[in-house]
Amino acid sequence: MIRIGICDDELSSIEHIEKLVAEYFEESEYACSIRTFLNPADLLSYLENKESCDILLLDVYMPLMLGTEVAKELRSKGDQTRIIFLTTSTDHAIDAFAVRASDYLLKPAKKESVHKALDEIVSKLADRNSRMFPVRTMDGLVNILIHTISYIELSDRRLSIHTWDGEVIHSRVIKESFEESAAVVFEDDSFVQCQKSFIVNMNHVKGMNAERFLLRDGNEIPISKKFRQETKKRYMEFLLREEL
Repeated sequence: MIRIGICDDELSSIEHIEKLVAEYFEESEYACSIRTFLNPADLLSYLENKESCDILLLDVYMPLMLGTEVAKELRSKGDQTRIIFLTTSTDHAIDAFAVRASDYLLKPAKKESVHKALDEIVSKLADRNSRMFPVRTMDGLVNILIHTISYIELSDRRLSIHTWDGEVIHSRVIKESFEESAAVVFEDDSFVQCQKSFIVNMNHVKGMNAERFLLRDGNEIPISKKFRQETKKRYMEFLLREEL
């Protein structure tokens, strides 16, 4: 299920975009859910309550808060939602680039433009959503969707895989090294080892200082001196990446 958010202060614009998005997914092999917001405050409140969107279609010009300001606030909190800006002007195109927007469409948005923008994002999400991390547990083999993992911890030769919704899956005792046992997640360059016993998914990071990552769920993950320089470099590259 791909979660779509639409935020625009004009109801007619919301209805127009919602129709185009619904038509796209009717012709697609993927299912979607759509939530709409008439003001940015409602959107931010929704997302702050541990809800999330995979794709957000966001009007730039709204009376209480510009869409680019909404996007900056989301990015400052570690939110990695794919954003498509909707606007009547190209004046804020540079701002859109700064918050790593996926696209920037002029209103009234045309069906072809919206569907093309969705095509590019959905293909990436589909690939992301299909990647699994197989873990041998006491109850048998468990396949965990890689993008749902917040962090992995090694303790007493066992892996503890923490997911964004608070679930923790414990592995059997591993024979190989931590890095070898988690090799599959390193195929996704959103993951970084920041300490000998911790691997973090940077998609779930809210902030970072010299000593730790602060995750969106409130957990803090230590960054050791040995890994500090490389971790900082990787996190900066992650933040500056145009496409997530």
